[in-house]
Amino acid sequence: VTKDVMGFESYQKCPEGGWPKGADTTTLCKFLESFCEKQHDAFRGNEVFRWIFTAVANINLALGTLYRAGLWLSRSEASTAATCGLNFLQSYSHLAFHTLQGGRDRFPLIPKLHYLHHLFLTLHEESLRCAWSFNVLATSVQADEDFVGHTARAARRSGPQYVALRTLQRFLMQAQEHMPPENPAGAR
Repeated sequence: VTKDVMGFESYQKCPEGGWPKGADTTTLCKFLESFCEKQHDAFRGNEVFRWIFTAVANINLALGTLYRAGLWLSRSEASTAATCGLNFLQSYSHLAFHTLQGGRDRFPLIPKLHYLHHLFLTLHEESLRCAWSFNVLATSVQADEDFVGHTARAARRSGPQYVALRTLQRFLMQAQEHMPPENPAGAR
């Protein structure tokens, strides 16, 4: 974690993370929650720190619940994910308020938060009236890290109309390299 990765230019400007997509965000959030747990006493009384800890703990539990679940969420899973997701959004709004009150622009209210609110609110309503809810991750875009890095760059060189096809072909070729060899007919 460096200043460049975090997009930190100065204390006057809101940093914008610049890490690649994928597990980096999950890992960073788990690290942040662990850090907050260990530093809890050192930051006692710090309102911003308290809301950061609350926000990251809630989003980690919400997304962890969604990722561990299948296509259909039980009422308990849906309720946990929805409640924690909505708690994250509420904590984030408190962070935006407190830092703006202090004259710092640290937690911008971006459109993606509005979309998350719709997802978690819908999930919450479904958990109240249905035994099973559709996992919101099923309709999200979650590209394999290979699609973001080298494989995607190679696919873009083949022409814009073939990017998705070439990326998937390269992914399948890499997956095939890791498959055990097929047994000859009748071999055990």
